[in-house]
Amino acid sequence: MLRDTSHDWKGIAAEPFYGVLSHPEWYRENLTPDKLDQFWESGRAAVRQILVNHKDRFGEFQPKSAIDYGCGVGRLTRAIAEQVDRAIGIDVAQGMIDEAAIWSDPDIEYRLDIPDEKVDWINSIIVFQHIHPEIGFRLLRDLLDRLNPGGGISIQLTIFQGRISLQHG
Repeated sequence: MLRDTSHDWKGIAAEPFYGVLSHPEWYRENLTPDKLDQFWESGRAAVRQILVNHKDRFGEFQPKSAIDYGCGVGRLTRAIAEQVDRAIGIDVAQGMIDEAAIWSDPDIEYRLDIPDEKVDWINSIIVFQHIHPEIGFRLLRDLLDRLNPGGGISIQLTIFQGRISLQHG
């Protein structure tokens, strides 16, 4: 039986900023206006770097619409929305979506499911490593089906590792 990690994220949403960037400075009790500014700026810096990398490798890229899959509280989604006309943040945890809506521009659409529409850019960073490959490949195929011809992707793929037992001897 495949382990569905989406259940984990529903619990992680209780500490949503820490769930995005796992360091004690992002616990709710430590969030100050300055810390939040740093958090959001880290998203803008990451998106700027993604766009520079895309331009360096593939040429000019000016998407009009984007999906940010695994958006959490919208750290990258907010920054992506500054670059496109339509931004959609998707997460499996309602708590993350609710938190994102509190801090974000009302023009950003946050949702639990992948919309049945095409976009120019699909982004998913620090997400697929938490998803079992069998589920992840289906999800990736579903996302890529939403990509307009000539669109761009920024997806971080790492290998999911279930519980690993260390053997001594």
